[in-house]
Amino acid sequence: TWGEALRARTAQSWARRVHLIDLLIASEYWLCLYADWTKFEQSRNGLARPNFQAVSDVQIRLGENSHEANIGEMLLSGPFVCPGYTNQQLNDECFIIDGRGMRWYRTRDCLERHTRGYTFAGRSDEMVKVAGEWVDTRRVVESLCELPGVEEACMHGKAAYVRIAAIAVAVESTIMAELRRQIPPDYALYLVPFLPRTPTGKVDRKALDVMLGKHFTLKAQAEEAQKQSDHL
Repeated sequence: TWGEALRARTAQSWARRVHLIDLLIASEYWLCLYADWTKFEQSRNGLARPNFQAVSDVQIRLGENSHEANIGEMLLSGPFVCPGYTNQQLNDECFIIDGRGMRWYRTRDCLERHTRGYTFAGRSDEMVKVAGEWVDTRRVVESLCELPGVEEACMHGKAAYVRIAAIAVAVESTIMAELRRQIPPDYALYLVPFLPRTPTGKVDRKALDVMLGKHFTLKAQAEEAQKQSDHL
């Protein structure tokens, strides 16, 4: 699942056959956090997925601009964190040097702190406000992907993009109604033949813009969301 979060049902299936370790990594930080799915499957403890733990010598702190208590942007320091970029402007934006001279990388990933470890809580740039409440669009995507017939999904701009299985096309109107119930009311919903990917496997959001062409404006998406809601 390089470039995307590991789905719980996929992890559960593999964890019964191999010793499965889930890594939370990026190009700028490697081998910093891990979660042991196999040990988790053997104990469960009523949780949906195992907590991430920091490897030795890696230090974690949560950013101060948290949306909720114990949730914040993950700041990392340690031997597996890159020393910086060749672009000084990026360094100024992405690295913090504290009063002790320690260098911290701003990952833009959010974590929730627990008694034992951390859980991934989305991206700081994926948190949106809907009717005065913070909504994690990553969790919306997860709920979409759990629906029967949904192959993959993503949120971008003010819209949700969903690819459904060929067998589900025959009942598209039913699926559309269920999909709309999962996304914020002011978000448009688009069924797409595929989600374009970057070379590293992440959803290519710029390519999504090209796919929609003139429809990719916030105004157009708001109008589409209203039309879909009125239809339902």
